[in-house]
Amino acid sequence: MKPSVEAPTDARKRLAYLARYEFEDGKAYRGGVLVVDDSGTPREFRCTSPVRPNGTQRILYGDNLDPFMLLELMGKPLLQALRESLDIVLVNDRWLLNLREQMDKPIVFLRPQGAEVIQESTNDQEAPAIIQPFSDEFEPVVVQSFPGQAEDLAFARPLLQECSARIDILEPFQRIGKALAKVHEEKVQDK
Repeated sequence: MKPSVEAPTDARKRLAYLARYEFEDGKAYRGGVLVVDDSGTPREFRCTSPVRPNGTQRILYGDNLDPFMLLELMGKPLLQALRESLDIVLVNDRWLLNLREQMDKPIVFLRPQGAEVIQESTNDQEAPAIIQPFSDEFEPVVVQSFPGQAEDLAFARPLLQECSARIDILEPFQRIGKALAKVHEEKVQDK
């Protein structure tokens, strides 16, 4: 009788969680990306140095400051620095969906069902999907793709539904927040 062989660990799906968090009462921001496999095991973590826009930059960039920081100073550099291959990028800020124009991997925005939505949907956006976790201990999650990328949603929905049997699919964002807070605290105390 042959022993059963488990699928190699590299056959597992890789989910990249990309997030931005605020520090020092909104004076500093850090981005982080955590790649986990489909069971939630961490594979790679990267973070940015603090981004501290000064008053002049805030005036000059105006409403474009957040998108510029999120996309050019955090999102793009973090994803480009990854060594792990990935199957999908999951973001906690709708602005980060704009990275889809520059990458060939599916990217979707996740939020708890019922959470306040800052940017409303436009007519060209796909209707969001709801992931109902298999476990009652996890809350339902709304998943939305970049406008015109219905295939991202079609890819994400069954993958996240399957993962929700094993993990809280929003929880890795909390890990990123805690890791960034720890990194920020350590770096600030070093000065």
